[in-house]
Parts: sequence; structure tokens; C-alpha cells
Amino acid sequence: MTPPESVSRLSRRETPAPLQQGPPLLFPSNTTSEVVPLGSRRNLFLDDVLIDDRENMELTVNPPRLEELVFEGRGLANHLVVFEDVAGGDGLVRLYGGGPNHSLAVWTSTDGIHFSAPDLGPRYRGKSNVVIADPVGLGTIFVDPNAPPEERIKYFSGYRGRGMYVYSSPDGYQFTRNETAALPFRAASQSLVFYDDQRQKYVGYHRSDMQRTIGGKSSRTFVMTETTDVMQPWPFNPVTQAEQQELAKEQHLGNKSPYYIDNGPLTPPGPGVEYPTVGGNRPDLDPPGVDIYVPKCLKYPWADDAYVAFPVVYFHYHGDGPKARRALGEPERERGSGPLETQLAVSRDGIHWHRYPRPAYVGIGKHDDMDLKKVYMAHGLARRGDEIWLFYVGSEQYHSAWTRGGKDAVFKAVQRLDGFVSADTPYTGGTLVTRPLTFIGNRLVLNIDTGAAGYAQVEVRDNAGNPIRGFELDDCVYINGDFIDKEVEWLHTGRDLGELAGTPVQLVFHMHCSKLYSMQFVD
Repeated sequence: MTPPESVSRLSRRETPAPLQQGPPLLFPSNTTSEVVPLGSRRNLFLDDVLIDDRENMELTVNPPRLEELVFEGRGLANHLVVFEDVAGGDGLVRLYGGGPNHSLAVWTSTDGIHFSAPDLGPRYRGKSNVVIADPVGLGTIFVDPNAPPEERIKYFSGYRGRGMYVYSSPDGYQFTRNETAALPFRAASQSLVFYDDQRQKYVGYHRSDMQRTIGGKSSRTFVMTETTDVMQPWPFNPVTQAEQQELAKEQHLGNKSPYYIDNGPLTPPGPGVEYPTVGGNRPDLDPPGVDIYVPKCLKYPWADDAYVAFPVVYFHYHGDGPKARRALGEPERERGSGPLETQLAVSRDGIHWHRYPRPAYVGIGKHDDMDLKKVYMAHGLARRGDEIWLFYVGSEQYHSAWTRGGKDAVFKAVQRLDGFVSADTPYTGGTLVTRPLTFIGNRLVLNIDTGAAGYAQVEVRDNAGNPIRGFELDDCVYINGDFIDKEVEWLHTGRDLGELAGTPVQLVFHMHCSKLYSMQFVD
């Protein structure tokens, strides 16, 4: 009898189909195009990449509207995942988080407020809502558009110090662990993974503790991995001791040498310097001893070229800064090692990130009847009409608290569609001029809020900067009100811009007391 060449089911996989491909990135870091081929893409005003000129205009972070306390308890997992199976069509918002013995459990809701534990049949330690019994409560769920139906939902997580694994499921309720580790690392915190159709890669963001603060404490950063086959081991090149020592001449690294014995010879370490660092403390922006605990990066589902992140920013009491700061961490003050808040970061390629430190996206302080000292965003977004539902975990305890007690809770928050950042003008007015662009379609649609006493007008100019007849500023019918999809109109030419499609133009927004969130040309 001839033995099989391999018992691995991966060896019997069919050749994967070509990866699903989205449109090329409009704003890669090396872009040199003077005219932006916007086409019919929706542009969120997350940053100034589409802005050529401005006067009395600022980009402003818009924190979500904080709503109900969903449920509370002690010891809730900080790293929840929000998931909505749009393709599956069950209409439920799901929260995935820690179950018994660090397993993964799920709760479902129709309104984002009242969650219940579904009965999935088999019970694990008395619970019927456990979807993965393995100790994997530090991961994220995403839809894999390249997978066969039985593997279309993926869960990526560290597996209790044994490596990082991919789990597959047809429905998000019953998962199978892939037989080999994706990455040979211990997960110190939540890893975030998604498929990026614009780059045709599976992208992951993982916490690294290799960097050090001036005081010698861990300065958490996040590194990025990429692969084109999520089910095979992901690309990995170990860094030698000599290479790490060379890197340490330019970076303030820890003194683990060789770094891979950090957690002992039988336990894999967390990610170190094998992959590029794409986020962390910024000495030109952050106080000493502040780092990014976990980045919460994702690709915005409802527009191309838009990536958002909700980094959890940790202000350390121990190890850095003057004695007056370190005193806050003394046991008799009954605090802990420091508080954590959630900020907002944005990107156009998922690699280069711009963080807005203020206002905090979700800060500490009074929430409902609780006084929060830690705030972690749940990873993921759910959409209901013109609203985006987000969830966050808050705790009345500081990180590494010296005392016991206090409550933990999950809260719901609501963000306007496309509304993370807006181009704002004051009551007295301001102007925004776009870069030259070409478009497809015959209508210009804006997501904009002028309030009752504000207004906006739009002018279309040719590539030489001259107003185009029929689309002058003074002829633009006032935009006055709060709109998600307002069509721009001119007195003599109406709403039809079809004659200008494919021709380089610039848009001039003259706005009073307005917030411009996004724009799109449509048919």
C-alpha cells in the first residue's frame, strides 16, 4: 500500500482563484499625478490629500454620539469584535468576545442595545454561545471574499502563546482551526486582519513590545504583515542577533538579545523587528511614556481609499517623566499604571497613518453613571441607514489597578455615515479648493451639514482655474441644511454636470458655518 504524500488538507487544496481586485489606490505614498482620476469614488475628507488650497478651513475630528450602556459586569474582555454578516443576511449585529477559559463567545442583537447569547447547541463550560473553545480571545473576524463558501468568514487570533492561527467558518458560528500557524508569534494583544481588495493582500496589524521608552519601559508599537494566501504560513524572515544589534543603533530597542528567548525557549515571542513598524508613539506629538496599546485598524467598508483606526493610547505613570508624574502610580494613591483613551487615525493606503490626538474620539470620564479610566473601542463597524454603530468597553479601573472593584461595561456609540473627520468653516465663512480631478457621472452629491444659519455654494473651474460658464459660484443654489446625499444645483444649468465628465476640473467650496464630510459624483 502506498502511503499518501501528505495528510495535510492544505496539500489537497485546489489552486486558489485570482484574488478579488478593487480599484487601484488613488493616493499611494509615491503619487505624482497632478490630476486625480476620481471617477465615481466617494471621497471622505479624512485629510488634505484632495485639497489644493484653503482659507479659514480646518479638518476636525467628530467624536461619535455616546448612547446606551449595553451591558455591564466585572472582567469584561477589552478586545471585543463587532461583526455584521451582510452577505449572510441574518440582520443581526454580533459582538464577539471572551467566553469561559479565554474561549470566544458571541452575543447577537437587532437594535444594537439588547444583546442575547444565542443557543448554538453544544455547551462549553455551561455556555451555549461559545463559537471557539480554544483560548483565542485576542483576535478579529473578517469576511474573506476569496474563500469558498465553507471558509468565507475568518477569525485570526493568537492561540495562548502557541502562535497566531486562522480559523474558518461558513456562518461565523462554527469555526475550524487551520492546521498550521499563520505566524510564529505570541499575541500580546489583539491582532487586526482584513483583506484589502485595493492592494490585493491580506493585511495584519500586531502589537510589538520591542521598542523602549526613555525610561526603559516597553513602548508598544504596531507592525504590519502582508500575505496573498491567508491559509498558508505567512511570510516570515527571522532577524538574527547581529541584525537586531545593528537596528538598535538607530532604534531604542529592548535588551533582549537574542530577542527570541524573550518568553523562554519553549514559548514564541511577540512580534519584534521582523516586520515594518507602521504606528506608535510620536516624540514630536506625544508626551514621554505614552504609547499605542492596540491600533484597531480597519478598511472603511463604504468608500475606497479610506482606512480608519481607533488607537488605544496609554499614558504611563511608571518609568518616565518627572517624579511628580511617577507619583501618580504609587500604591497609596490607589490608581494603577495609567489611564487609556481612544483616539482617531486615518490613512489612504493602510500603511501611512495620520493620528488626530484631539479631541479624543472616545475619552475617559463620565459615561452613563460610570467614571471611566480606560476606554477600548470594539473592532469593527455596523451600519444602519445613515448611521454607523460602534461599541466600546469602558472600565472604572486604571490599567494594572492597585485596588479591586469598580465596574466594566459595554457601551454603544453612533457615528454619522462618513463623519469621522470634516472640513469645517467658521460662521464668517471659508473656502476649500480641490486638486484638479476628473470624474464619471452627471451629479455631484455632498454629505454636508450647514446648520440653520449656515450655507454652502460650489463653483466648478477648468484646469486653468477659470470658472466654467453655468457653474459659477454665485449661480450655485444655496445648500442650507443637514444632508447625507445632497445634489448640488446651479440656477441655469440645474444639477447635470455630464458635459464636464472626463475633463479636468477643480471644485471650489465656499462655506459658512459648515461641515463637509464627503463628496461623490454619481449617475
